[in-house]
Amino acid sequence: PDYAQVIYEQNEKFREFNGKLELVKSMYNEMITTLHVVEYPLIADEVKNIDALLEDGIKTINWNSTDARGFIDKNLKKTKEIYDRVTLMHDNFKNICDMLDKYAMVPQLERKAKPVIAQAQADMLRNISKDSDKGRHLDLDRKQFLFNALLRKTASAMQVDKKSEVWNRYLLYVEEHILKYLAKNVIVSVQHLLDQFDSGKLSRGEIMPLLLIKLELDEKDVAFSAKFETKDTVERDVWANV
Repeated sequence: PDYAQVIYEQNEKFREFNGKLELVKSMYNEMITTLHVVEYPLIADEVKNIDALLEDGIKTINWNSTDARGFIDKNLKKTKEIYDRVTLMHDNFKNICDMLDKYAMVPQLERKAKPVIAQAQADMLRNISKDSDKGRHLDLDRKQFLFNALLRKTASAMQVDKKSEVWNRYLLYVEEHILKYLAKNVIVSVQHLLDQFDSGKLSRGEIMPLLLIKLELDEKDVAFSAKFETKDTVERDVWANV
């Protein structure tokens, strides 16, 4: 019975040690393989410390060493700490990309369900550049505040100097992705505009005409009513004599 108890305790110890070492291996490998080339320098010193601890343990510690449990627990704690910080950084970056992706898929200009007169369409296009304090412009400004907050959390988790070269390289990496999604939004917006003039979709009734244009017939002339305001607010009609 005493011998059996010893064997049982040894098996339980090995099972515990093996389970913890598997956690260390899993977290370490996932962390190393998912770090981008601009992300690794933010955590390089900590990774090197883990490597040094593991290498020292492999050389001096075996299953029966009295300090085996302490060595494994120390490495597990250190690896998990860095793994959690890297995970936070990746989650923050993913949140930025997810918000931008949703923004990119919505055109900057969305038409009304029914046709509008030419002047109303012209006013809407002209006001896009003026409405920087509302609508899609305001939405992007709000997202910028969220992006900055997420980046501050990442900098804090990485314990990095915000003036350092490695942090500035990471910010450039994030900015490149932001520009990519904004470029995607331009493409989506232009394609949406082109779709409004798709004769096939119009003939199939998938979309309504974009503009409402009225032709007035009298005995001698055709009045083409598509009014636009000039800079001095004078309205003009386009006339075509018959």
